[in-house]
Amino acid sequence: MLRLRIAGLPIGQFTEQRQLPASGLDLSAWPEFSSPIMVQLQVDKTAEAIVVDVNWETGAHYVCDRCAEPFVRPLAERLSLIYSFDEKLTEGEDESIFFISESTQEIDMSESLRQSMILALPAKRLCQEACRGLCPQCGANWNTETCNCSANQDDPRWDKLKQLFKS
Repeated sequence: MLRLRIAGLPIGQFTEQRQLPASGLDLSAWPEFSSPIMVQLQVDKTAEAIVVDVNWETGAHYVCDRCAEPFVRPLAERLSLIYSFDEKLTEGEDESIFFISESTQEIDMSESLRQSMILALPAKRLCQEACRGLCPQCGANWNTETCNCSANQDDPRWDKLKQLFKS
């Protein structure tokens, strides 16, 4: 959980660093997140609002989409959240502005952080940009070994289609 106690928080700025376990953010459905999450909070409290910049980073565990080898890559993002004492500011479509009352004791940023982490995951996961992948015939990892398979071996599932083009 990522919570910030705001009861009695004076007007001004401060920075705080924390380390969170991935399990505390309900990320069990995403095996990429098993390393601790380093979080830096930059808090700016004014009379009207509390602005929190959340800078987070972690080591994300992936399986390469081309060669199926596991690898770890740093993943980091910045998230800005505004907690306003003015309810009118939260009526818009901006999902980063939240209403809090003067009596609010603490703010919970866990769900916003969780969503930011999930959205930061890359669509294509490659161990290296030049990953050569696996041989489609024998399954050899072309990054670490060579194979003697024929590069021009045709897939018999395409034979019917090839006959249409010959006609």
